[in-house]
Amino acid sequence: HDFTCIDDRLFFSSVNNYLYRISGDDPETVEVIEDYANENAANLNQFSPLDNGEFLLAFDGNDNGRELWISNGEPGGTRLLADISPGEDDSNPSHFYKKDSVYYFLATGPERFRELWQTNGTLAGTRKVKTLQALRGNLFLYGFATMAEKIYFMTGKTNSQNIQLWSSDGTEAGTDVFFTVFFNRSTSVAEKRFVVLGDRLYFVGYDFEHGYELWETDGTAENTRLALDLCPGTCEGNPASYIVVDDQLYFTGYTIEHGREPWRFKPIVSSIKINDVKADQIDDLFTVYPSPLLGNQLNLKFKKPLREKAFTLFIRNLQGHVVFRKEITPQGSNLDVMLDRGLLPSGLYLVEIRGSSWMATQKLVKVN
Repeated sequence: HDFTCIDDRLFFSSVNNYLYRISGDDPETVEVIEDYANENAANLNQFSPLDNGEFLLAFDGNDNGRELWISNGEPGGTRLLADISPGEDDSNPSHFYKKDSVYYFLATGPERFRELWQTNGTLAGTRKVKTLQALRGNLFLYGFATMAEKIYFMTGKTNSQNIQLWSSDGTEAGTDVFFTVFFNRSTSVAEKRFVVLGDRLYFVGYDFEHGYELWETDGTAENTRLALDLCPGTCEGNPASYIVVDDQLYFTGYTIEHGREPWRFKPIVSSIKINDVKADQIDDLFTVYPSPLLGNQLNLKFKKPLREKAFTLFIRNLQGHVVFRKEITPQGSNLDVMLDRGLLPSGLYLVEIRGSSWMATQKLVKVN
C-alpha cells in the first residue's frame, strides 16, 4: 500500500502491518523498518510526505484507535503524533491535502463529528479547523483545490442529494459553505471535484433547467453559476475527467449529436463579480438601467453592435439560481425586457447575457 517517495527512499506497507523501505543506495534490498504485525490492527496507509523528510500516516495502534502518526523513515522512528479522538475511538484521518507546508485532512473528533484538521507535522501545529457537520453520521469529502491562498472542497452525506461547496483560509471563522448544489439523482452520477482555471473553479453542477453541466465559481455564492450548457434542452452534458492544460479546460462531455467525446473549453469573456462592481463601472458590452429598478421594465443598452442574431438573457439571484430566462433577438442598441410583476423581490441580482461563445454580466439592484 501507499508507495511513497521521499528524497531517494521508497516507503510502502503491507497487509500484515509491516513498514518497508527501499533506499536508492541499495535498490536491491527491501528493509523492514517497523513491524506492527497484529491481526486486530488496521493497515498503515495515507502516507503523506512532509518537507523535512518525515511523513504522516494513519494507523491503528490498538490502545489509541486509528489515529494520526508520523515517521522519520528509520527503525523505531514511527510514533503517534496526535490522539485526535482520545481513547480507543478512531479518528480515521484521511483525505490528506498539502498546501504550502501544512496538510489539511478529515478526522472524527471526540464528539464523533467529522471535522477539518490541519497539521505541520508537530503536535503543537496540529489543530481542528472546523466541524463540518451539525449531526453525527457519515460525511464524505471531495475535490480539494487551492485558489488565491484559500482551499476549496466539497462535502456530502449518505442518502443526501446535496453537495456543499466550502472555502477555507485555515481559520474557523474563515471556513464555511458558500454554495449548495442539489443533485436530482444519486450524487454518484457526476464527478465531485474542483479544477482551477485562472480566477475560477470549475466543477459539475446541477439545476432543474439544465441538468448536469459545467459550472464555475470564484468562491462566492453570487458568482457560482452555469458556465457551459453543453447539451441544451432535456439532455445533460455531464462533463467528466476534466483537466486544465495551459489556459484551457479539457473534458469529456455528452451531446445528442456526437455522444460522449473530448471537448475543450476556454472562457472568452470573464464575468464581473458583483462585489467588485462599483456604481461608476461599466461593462464593455452593455449596461443595465434603471438600477435600482423600481418597476417591471428592464432596459439594456449595448455599447457596440452584436454580431449574433440571437442570444439568451438570464437573471440570477445571489444563490446562482436562474429566476428569469428569455431568448432575445436584438433590435438595435437598446433592448426593453418586461418582467412579471412580483417576480423579483428586493435585492441584488446578476443580469447575464450569453451568445454561442461569449458571456457578459452586469449587476442589478431591485427595490419594491
